[in-house]
Amino acid sequence: MRRRTTTSLLPLLGLLAGVCSAAEFHVSLTGGDTGPGTKQRPFATLSRAQEAARQARAQGDKAVRVTVRGGVYFLAESLTLEPQDSGLTIEGAKGEEVVWSAATLPRRKAMASASWAPARTTSA
Repeated sequence: MRRRTTTSLLPLLGLLAGVCSAAEFHVSLTGGDTGPGTKQRPFATLSRAQEAARQARAQGDKAVRVTVRGGVYFLAESLTLEPQDSGLTIEGAKGEEVVWSAATLPRRKAMASASWAPARTTSA
């Protein structure tokens, strides 16, 4: 009798696995935004991953996970989370440090023409 119960639960478990499916995308400093966002071919930017996550949610995925590889990511614009981002999880890869910076990288030409110079200190 126990065997019959286990066998009859298998289709239900398969159905639940389909309902609880989650799309997964990856972001890496070495990635490219024209790729599929897989672990082997990650996206380069968080904004591209957010766009892909929104598309996955629109196609019926209940939850979407974005894993970000270690490194410093310079955000060209603010990341805005909206109602369509509900169910989105953004996490750093295990054991890796992820930094999102709103600062922009200085341009050499702008730095060369600026009158700014580092302070010189002397020790007493």
